[in-house]
Amino acid sequence: MADDFTKLEKIESQQEELLNLYADTFRILTNINRDQYESKALKELDDALDPPDVIEPAKAIAVLKSILGSTSDDKMALEYFYREAGGLLKDRLKELGIEYHDFHPFLRAKGWLKSS
Repeated sequence: MADDFTKLEKIESQQEELLNLYADTFRILTNINRDQYESKALKELDDALDPPDVIEPAKAIAVLKSILGSTSDDKMALEYFYREAGGLLKDRLKELGIEYHDFHPFLRAKGWLKSS
């Protein structure tokens, strides 16, 4: 549990930077070539993306994690769009010292992952 608390604090302390990263990701994903994706994936994307100035912070962070990879515990599956934004995400998250599994406690606490 202490490890989960540390991860939760890590994400919360970097929330502003993660919201900036979401804004950059939003710009990339709203300009994708929509002809390259199936309609199901595009619907999922359209449902997930809200403008950066109105999105709930936890949802923005859930979008970022879901692009990196999603499981059956996620409320959205956006790994289809890793090709478009994954490199940016990986590089910026590495700079922030955030790893994929660091997201889980935060997203569970905020209702964006099922509790395990």
